[in-house]
Amino acid sequence: MRYVSTVFVLLALWGGLTCAAEVPFGAYLDFNTGEGKLLKLSAVGDGSREPAEIDGARCVKTDPAGHRYYLYFDVDDYYIYGGQQDVLVTVEYYDNGASGFSLSYDGKNGSWTGGGSAPREDSRKWRTYTFRLKDARFTNRSNSNDFRLNNSRGEPLYVRFVGLSMATMDLSAKAPFLSADGESKTEINVFLKDHWGLPRKEGKVTLSATSGRIASPVEIKNGVGTAAYVSGKEPGTVKIEASAGALSGNATLTLLPTKGNLLLQKAVVDEFEPGEDTWKAFNHNGGGAASALSKVADPAYSGSGALKIVYRGTRDYVYLECFAPALRLPGAPKKLSVWARGSGGDTLELFVRLRDQTGQLFQFPLGEIKGSGWTQLSGDVSSPQSANSHWAGAADGIIHYPFTLYALVVQGGMTETEIFLDRLEVESYVGLAN
Repeated sequence: MRYVSTVFVLLALWGGLTCAAEVPFGAYLDFNTGEGKLLKLSAVGDGSREPAEIDGARCVKTDPAGHRYYLYFDVDDYYIYGGQQDVLVTVEYYDNGASGFSLSYDGKNGSWTGGGSAPREDSRKWRTYTFRLKDARFTNRSNSNDFRLNNSRGEPLYVRFVGLSMATMDLSAKAPFLSADGESKTEINVFLKDHWGLPRKEGKVTLSATSGRIASPVEIKNGVGTAAYVSGKEPGTVKIEASAGALSGNATLTLLPTKGNLLLQKAVVDEFEPGEDTWKAFNHNGGGAASALSKVADPAYSGSGALKIVYRGTRDYVYLECFAPALRLPGAPKKLSVWARGSGGDTLELFVRLRDQTGQLFQFPLGEIKGSGWTQLSGDVSSPQSANSHWAGAADGIIHYPFTLYALVVQGGMTETEIFLDRLEVESYVGLAN
């Protein structure tokens, strides 16, 4: 909702307010001092605006006894409206009781998108928690508001400050893979935005690395700074951490047991040619008939055959795992791709499961199979952050190379659907020592 002024008057609470001094928030409400800008606490059916005071600090609270479990907030459209914004919501609250509270907001996935939970441990002290919303729309769809704090259990929730910022810090490595030779180098780019989501004109960022050497601090000019990183000699995962005031960010590098520059090469993993039956189907279903797979000569994208999958879905959750023999992938895979074709039936989702040397499994999305033409699907398999889940083995979320192809996973349909797969390829950084 668009407001006439950037200073809001909560007459029902404490009378007129004055404009606050500059703070690192684009929008905020300070219930203790009565100051605020571009943010309003709203009164809607199940929302509360009840004032309170704890330890000499003025605040607002929810009212569970009166079935008012929520604090609703409306952000001025001048600050945020539409799109998919990366927003930090900082809440200062009284730590009473043992039940946490959550935040829901108007986001990409709906008017009540879950924004996570903050803990309460009954310390009886004021504490601060920051929620990070990756896709805030804030188009007033949450009961004519943009977000709310939810406290449906336990004692009342007491809040004395809420601040919003679009300030972010992101890190990107020019080369995410390096040789563990003590001298391989890459650049780490740091991107810094202010509380309006605009590139910060200048500043300094402190960086550190769990191994190797990194230049610090980094000077930020027009939102960007660059640091030089030199590898260590121990293969494995390196975490780069950065901080500037209340902002922080991180990036992950992988050091491979090689020397010198890495070479990025493509290799065909399987052409699915007719002959030896190397793939087996394992069907998880809610009672539907077993799905099946076979090698066929037509249609084929390349070579003389393709893998045909007859996917039989039900209204229960179904997925089909197509297990292959242990196919070791070369080097450190960056991208895996496969050509896929539907038959005009349901749209299905395709995933790949890769197993590292500890037996840990990572599942990476490849895309949707739909339509009746050949389409190349591909997925980033270069980092744990690209996976939508991991389990078994070391279960530490770190890739311990080499990778072997464990399974292709098909899921999502409700009816019998035929699909075809062909030419499974991998793009890898090669040169790993065996």
